[in-house]
Amino acid sequence: MKTSSAFTIILITLIGLTASACVATKSARQQTANRIAGPAFMVERQLQAGPFALTLFERIHDRGGPAHVYIEGENNDASKNPLHNPQQNPLHEKFFVATPENPLALRLASYDKAQNVIYIARPCQYSNRFNKWKQVAGENETCDTKFITTDRFAPEVISSYNAALDEIKQRWGIRSFDLYGHAGGGAIAAILASQRSDITTLTTVAGNLDTAAYNDLMIRTAPQTFQPLSNSTLNPKMIARDIADIPQYHYAGGADEQIPPSSLHGFLAAMGPGNCAQYKIIHENTNREGWVEKWPDILKDKPTCQGVSSPITTTPDDWR
Repeated sequence: MKTSSAFTIILITLIGLTASACVATKSARQQTANRIAGPAFMVERQLQAGPFALTLFERIHDRGGPAHVYIEGENNDASKNPLHNPQQNPLHEKFFVATPENPLALRLASYDKAQNVIYIARPCQYSNRFNKWKQVAGENETCDTKFITTDRFAPEVISSYNAALDEIKQRWGIRSFDLYGHAGGGAIAAILASQRSDITTLTTVAGNLDTAAYNDLMIRTAPQTFQPLSNSTLNPKMIARDIADIPQYHYAGGADEQIPPSSLHGFLAAMGPGNCAQYKIIHENTNREGWVEKWPDILKDKPTCQGVSSPITTTPDDWR
């Protein structure tokens, strides 16, 4: 009896410590985001966009002007590691799983000197609620983990970003958007560009521009931990031809083992010949490292539809 009571006390203590650690991590990641956004005068707000409460950081100095919009990538643990999946480990908050410890797209946005700069997080990042208006305990709808794993590019996710851009456009009088996306944020940016008429340019950093190839790669290289993308996944490769006339620049890291440069092959091949899509491989960069330091110079490479695009030199066989 005493042994059972002691075990119960130990278990409760461990649960309490784990929950406290999750809250501390949640707070730390929020603080990191605010430390990045603060010096750039970017103010946080939550936006109800379709079924998701998306977190934004905004700096608006020119109402009615164009805006640079940055879309965040994934937290690597959330996309690959089931040990950090709250469906299998309920002691971890979905917020913790989704929110990146180092939000690269936000860091890049903080270096952008444009008058209007807006950062949009992914569903479940910085907030574990679907509906921001439900404040009563017990009524909050929490994020379904499929939207940070298997269904991260599902139609309802893309629709939520369309709703967010519509709200931003109406609130601030924004006339057009230059889209920037890191990793999966690049996929979302490309798909948005195919669905809207107010996208001026598209820039991706380590962009997941062929989700089918990415899915196959991860199934082969991480079969025990990767959760395959669902059949509802939208693939930028399939809409590449639709955005062939939009000025765009795609950057890949030569040392990126998650989304290698060859991911551009299917996307650019599907787009066909043209002079609006440019790409650059920075050999020493990984998926997340090396970009912040180079970003001010990269921003000087304005996407245009001038000149002749260089042929893509990688092939699908490079996915290994």
